[in-house]
Amino acid sequence: MGLQAILDSHVHLIPRSAANSTSHTWMQGGHPLQRQWDVLQYIDATTNRSGQSEAFQLRGFVYVETDRALGSADLDPQERWRGPLDEVAFVRRLVEGTPQEGETNLDARHGALLLGSVLWAPVDQGPQVLLQYLKLAEDVAGPLAWRKVKGFRYLVQGIKDQRAFTNLVTGDAFVEALKLLGKMGYAFDVGVDQRQGGVWQLQGLLECIRRVRSGCKQDEHGVFVLSERPALRQVERRSMC
Repeated sequence: MGLQAILDSHVHLIPRSAANSTSHTWMQGGHPLQRQWDVLQYIDATTNRSGQSEAFQLRGFVYVETDRALGSADLDPQERWRGPLDEVAFVRRLVEGTPQEGETNLDARHGALLLGSVLWAPVDQGPQVLLQYLKLAEDVAGPLAWRKVKGFRYLVQGIKDQRAFTNLVTGDAFVEALKLLGKMGYAFDVGVDQRQGGVWQLQGLLECIRRVRSGCKQDEHGVFVLSERPALRQVERRSMC
């Protein structure tokens, strides 16, 4: 019997240049993740150890965005999106094996492990702004890394006000942006926090899914990936359209 291939579906990597509270506002007060996390460390962590089963072999992983900081709303969009676009550039360096100074353990062999990526996108701003961002992100990514983009993410679990949360995820801008992603063949990854937020987060997102599906044609396919905190395990997969 051959080895069973494993696809790791949710991996975060952080270059040294972004391991700070300027690039990631959640890196405050000596956060334990405030350091470089590279491909070699990932390979070491997933390498089979003595005594473990030999039945599995890592095939590769899906890179998931790390919630880069945004600039203020009054900035030019390209500058406001500098953080997420810098992350797209980092993914490109991962895929192409072309590290910047200070980045270690990046080459074509390591880049081949990145089988897909889920990037940030401004779905809260509606389809026209989303299209503007996707064009910039594609230019930054280059053709090789862009072909590996499988979906997008916009974190909402931190919104603890029920009215603000519901107005966002069921509003026209959010819903129409998700419809656009579905028509383009992309998945959308979203997290909910029932422990610190409430079950109403899940209820609001289910209403969002219903509105996204409303009016979709049968040949328009998309995937809505729902995760929960704190475990961030996938709990539901439903068609967007």
